[in-house]
Amino acid sequence: MVTSGGPTHALGDLDPTFISIDWSKHRDKRVAYAATKPAEGPWQIRCCDAYEESRSGWTVREILTFAESQRGPVIVGIDAVLGLPKAYAEAQSRYGDELTFLEWLRERGDSFFVINDTAGWKPEQPFYRVHKKKYPDAECGRVMRSVDRESGGNPMFAVSGIPGTVGHGTRALWQELHDLPEKLRNKLAIWPFDAEGADNLKDFVSKSARGARVVLLETYPAVAYGVALGKRQSCSGLRPERLAKTRQGVRTSATKSIRDWLGSSCVDCGDFELGAAQYNEDAFDAFMTAVAFTRCRIEDQPLWTTHTDRVEGGMLLW
Repeated sequence: MVTSGGPTHALGDLDPTFISIDWSKHRDKRVAYAATKPAEGPWQIRCCDAYEESRSGWTVREILTFAESQRGPVIVGIDAVLGLPKAYAEAQSRYGDELTFLEWLRERGDSFFVINDTAGWKPEQPFYRVHKKKYPDAECGRVMRSVDRESGGNPMFAVSGIPGTVGHGTRALWQELHDLPEKLRNKLAIWPFDAEGADNLKDFVSKSARGARVVLLETYPAVAYGVALGKRQSCSGLRPERLAKTRQGVRTSATKSIRDWLGSSCVDCGDFELGAAQYNEDAFDAFMTAVAFTRCRIEDQPLWTTHTDRVEGGMLLW
């Protein structure tokens, strides 16, 4: 299961639809943008919510349904954690070579999703609230992945107590994945966990498409910002670009800069898509990730670097 120091991966001449999901524990705060390359014409970026006016937010089932309606291979990028800290995973029975991520998750009981205080943390119930910046077993790496440390991310199981926690959103995603019936689970292929027999992302996407499976992978908007704005190359290992995205002026400035690139690169992106990203910070994150993916495809930048243990997963563009 270990892949370290491997090559960077692009997609070559493969042009899958990329659906960028800004995820949240609150269903009504989830936003989706799609980047597509029609058989004829330029790349397009669309806010999927614009065509689903009655939608009250996305679920994993609805994402799968929407993805299956697209032409050709589909990648869904979602800003929630898909993986486990290596030290934590090694302590879990049957995780790794024996089971895929979804199979392992399916074996967890409902008590797995209980939220504890830091002092009450235990591996069987890993999600916790941070108190006074104290983390459970942080010294042995059981709550931090290497990719989170490198990119400046937070402990993946923390649900509150520090700014920018991802635990609540991750817990919500995992709960939905846990509850999927087998028929729907079989329609998902999670990169890089299910990559046996596929040496790179392109082969994995192609193989998954032949099996009518949608590829699901992890994204991190802070990594996408710099790539979308042309301030950093993808997979460069540089620290993510930090934007005060809660300020509308910052979002407006960023989208205006990207509008110029969209025009010069002949990317079809409407005023609604740009306006939604300026108005709403959740839409902004989904939009920026979709732009970053599109920019990498047009400029032939890599999308993934295999530099970590596969059980820990990773992040698109990192």
